[in-house]
Amino acid sequence: MKRLAVVVQRCGENVIGGSESYALAASKVLSRHYDIEILTTTAKDHVTWDNYFQEGDEKVSDNLTIKRFRVDIGRSAYWHKLDGLYMSSIPIDFYANTAGKKREKILQSAGYMPLSFCEEWIKNEGPYSKRLLQFIRANNERYSAFIFMTYIYAQTYFGVDEVADKSKVFMIPTYHNESPVFMPIFRKYKDCHQLFLTAAEKKFAEEVVYRSALKGSIIGFGLPDKFAPGASPGRLKNYILYAGRLEENKGVLELFKFFEHYYANNRKIKLITIGDGHLKNYRHEGIEYCGYVSEEKKLSLMQNAAAFIHPSRFESFGIVLIEAFMMGTPALVNARCEVLKEHIDNSGAGYSYTDRNEFCSNLDKLLAGRESNSDLAANARSYFEKNYSIDSFYERLKGVVG
Repeated sequence: MKRLAVVVQRCGENVIGGSESYALAASKVLSRHYDIEILTTTAKDHVTWDNYFQEGDEKVSDNLTIKRFRVDIGRSAYWHKLDGLYMSSIPIDFYANTAGKKREKILQSAGYMPLSFCEEWIKNEGPYSKRLLQFIRANNERYSAFIFMTYIYAQTYFGVDEVADKSKVFMIPTYHNESPVFMPIFRKYKDCHQLFLTAAEKKFAEEVVYRSALKGSIIGFGLPDKFAPGASPGRLKNYILYAGRLEENKGVLELFKFFEHYYANNRKIKLITIGDGHLKNYRHEGIEYCGYVSEEKKLSLMQNAAAFIHPSRFESFGIVLIEAFMMGTPALVNARCEVLKEHIDNSGAGYSYTDRNEFCSNLDKLLAGRESNSDLAANARSYFEKNYSIDSFYERLKGVVG
């Protein structure tokens, strides 16, 4: 049985995060056919990267082991100063809302950033682990392939250099429209075999990030179907649902403001949130915080919601949206995120919005009645079954890795 390494910044059953969840789920799928070792750090928190888990091996199943290595450099005040310098020259909000020569000027500015500054930025962004990198260097022959998860963190940027045979390197980059993606240091990934989650991500990488065709495949994702047939998909309940980090860069503050406006004239509907973050302290009578919940509770809340809301502008895939579709729940997403809008357009399972008026009017459509909601719910289930079943994902992964 071939042994593969999946390299990701943090990982565990109780670690919340899009790329982290994807890495663990993909590893479980691959463990059907391969011996999988996840190489990661002892961090649990993505803000500080403090050492939390015990260093060493955690056996998840017969063919799946998590190997954790101590973090040497977390995210400090020094990194925030570096990030402030970079962000002052690469205003991503301005970039995202401009075009032509103005956009080109911003891209050129990013391209002029000194490599030494960029490497200092990524090393101190964390989590940087000397032992993880040393382990990769010393164990090149142990693995048939290395799959690096997400482009932006130190374990990927420095880790790919530790693999002598570059034909063994695969990357799941999760590119999306955020300031760091324009740093010139990431162009070194151009010759890696890149595994994209969506066609929109591949298009963004080729047209905006690299300005050229890339060697890669679109692998999507896959989930074990946990839909409960006994519950009517998309049945109209008195709440809409958000699941994810309660942070402004996830679009949550804008969501809260839009919902407040909607709630003023529609007091029968509530917004329920799953997850943690500093915006959990935001108070409004129509918003209910559940914090962390079990997987079963999360899926139950999804299936019984009138609609699922995904307000983020910066996503490379949107796992929770696919989970909501799996549970037969229509969605309302931020149209400024091309990936999320692509899911909506391709599925016919909801609507998108660009401003408060569209948010309110399209939420009205979702809540209008059982008949239209049931059609959207059926579209959600169909989209999941055709594109994101666990078996189809397994075949795509196996076809790429060999």
